[in-house]
Amino acid sequence: MPAPYPTPFQNKLLYHPQLPGLPFKRTSENPRPYDSPASWKIEYEEVRLRTADGVGLHGWFLKAPRRVDYGTAPTIVFFHANAGNIGFRLPNLDALVNKLEANVFIFDYRGYGDSDEVAIEEEGLKLDADAAMAYVAGRADIDRRKVFLFGRSLGGAVAIHTATKHGHLVAGLILESTFTSISDIVDHVFPVLSHIKWLVLNIKWASVDAIPHLPHPMLFIGGARDALVPLPMLKRLVAAATSSVDKELMVVEDGDHNDTFQKAGDAYIVRLRGFISRTLRRTLGDAAAATTSRPRSRSPPRATTAATPEPSPTPTPTPTVPVPPGTASLDLDTFEMTAT
Repeated sequence: MPAPYPTPFQNKLLYHPQLPGLPFKRTSENPRPYDSPASWKIEYEEVRLRTADGVGLHGWFLKAPRRVDYGTAPTIVFFHANAGNIGFRLPNLDALVNKLEANVFIFDYRGYGDSDEVAIEEEGLKLDADAAMAYVAGRADIDRRKVFLFGRSLGGAVAIHTATKHGHLVAGLILESTFTSISDIVDHVFPVLSHIKWLVLNIKWASVDAIPHLPHPMLFIGGARDALVPLPMLKRLVAAATSSVDKELMVVEDGDHNDTFQKAGDAYIVRLRGFISRTLRRTLGDAAAATTSRPRSRSPPRATTAATPEPSPTPTPTPTVPVPPGTASLDLDTFEMTAT
């Protein structure tokens, strides 16, 4: 029997390419400093990908700072949350590049940012992740033994699925503010639908069913004040990771759903650095796990990328995103109702 709420309608509830209350949908249209890594003086490459079903994706490969050899640095594949394009992740990316000293590859899912404007649905996002992993696996200039998947909220579900398909390419997972399944989110946010969701719910993202099969080291991060993905839900996901060789949970006591990396302060990068270092030392040994500290010469851009734009001499402003007063909307990350 057909669902009373068809999948396209449900997809529109979950996937929000445009931040509610803001006019910016495409990454290239974002205001500074959310337009480009160049506004943060980060060396990067523009990346264009093509998925198995022919969808064009846009992304950035951000290189570790010049004080280290990016060829020996860890590489983080960043799967973003459900609202807004990759430009609005630049404050977090800046910390991962300049404080953690990692490379970061991030891309807009289909229908988001400067990727092709097509229908957004679960199976399509999985194909997007496949293309991202193929791209990273094809880069001979990085240490492909040091690839970590990072997923926030919805991105955590994408990362977990990706590890089930491409586990041989993955050193470890960092999962922040992510849920057990969309079904459990419905139980929490819309309890009135709990008894009929089997009739109406077509979106799965059942991470709790996939994660027991993953042996990878995992770092889970969650906010104690997260009202959307409550800490007990995240802890159930941690408990379900029964095959993980090394798992840990970082709780940010005053963190909510969207601000754990900000509220945790320096402890956030310290915890990530410790997790990555411990994981790589276990698998590679102390010498190979280390990132070499030495200057590098600028290499020519790869065929799939554009040349790195020169940073603007204009000073980078303090990152702020203006939100019109009185806006009430289904906002950042999966069914979260906010009023600003």
